[in-house]
Amino acid sequence: MFNGGIAMSRLVTKVCLLREPGLVLLARRKTGTWIGCWDTYGGKVERNESVEQSAVREVNEESSVLIVPRDLRHMATLFIYASGALKYEIRVFTTTIWSGTPAETIEEGKPEWFAFDRLPSRMRPGDKLWLPRVLSGEHLTMSLDVGLYGDVHPIPAP
Repeated sequence: MFNGGIAMSRLVTKVCLLREPGLVLLARRKTGTWIGCWDTYGGKVERNESVEQSAVREVNEESSVLIVPRDLRHMATLFIYASGALKYEIRVFTTTIWSGTPAETIEEGKPEWFAFDRLPSRMRPGDKLWLPRVLSGEHLTMSLDVGLYGDVHPIPAP
């Protein structure tokens, strides 16, 4: 199934749960690639699911909190390439509204609040390029190339 030209298996959501003043909730990954790295919540969009529905589902699965689509603010679209081929299109959202208490889950470790200007050093390399900009309120579209050893480089806009 396709969503705007992107195969659903390549469409991914990321959600930053924000709290005033200037805090973002992150959790350490327990599964998959980048185990042990601090991460926002999110994952792949499933068949017959909108990007917003995926964001709601993923946040609940990974943090036990409930969000609703109307409270999501789209902040960024990221295009992730490897060996010149598009691997993922990631839609990044922020929200300051949710219900429940963030908790450790099967997929993500105990969540912790981080100041926008004191993000942890152990994050995925690509997250270090876009997350500070999103947290500063910038709306952006960014293309990133992931190298063989996990190194990430921005791809200049044409």
